[in-house]
Amino acid sequence: MASEATFIPAAFANCVQLPHKIGVIIPSEVKGIIVDPAATARKIAAKFAGIFGGATQQNARGVWLSDERGTVREDNVIVYSNCTRAGLEEHARAILKIARAIRAELSQDAIAVLIDDALILVED
Repeated sequence: MASEATFIPAAFANCVQLPHKIGVIIPSEVKGIIVDPAATARKIAAKFAGIFGGATQQNARGVWLSDERGTVREDNVIVYSNCTRAGLEEHARAILKIARAIRAELSQDAIAVLIDDALILVED
């Protein structure tokens, strides 16, 4: 379910408005081995910049529950771009393709895609 439209004060009416955010979380663990996600993040940021005109990389600490290992803490990189609703609709399939490629390349069960306030797990 999408979040409500973002409130933008009238003072910003003549400014470029990119009220939506789409991103992916780049994991730092591959088959239980810690890897540096920086190279993958740079590659994905370049793709996002090509699609949306810019991208941001942000370090994050993820925590998730594994059936085999219990609580797992992982240093990740979030790559995201801000965009219009039209840009989000137009490029959603490209971002899904990128997420699937990351999942395969890094041997993940799923890759998290962030759209506004929603987290979507791409498992296929």
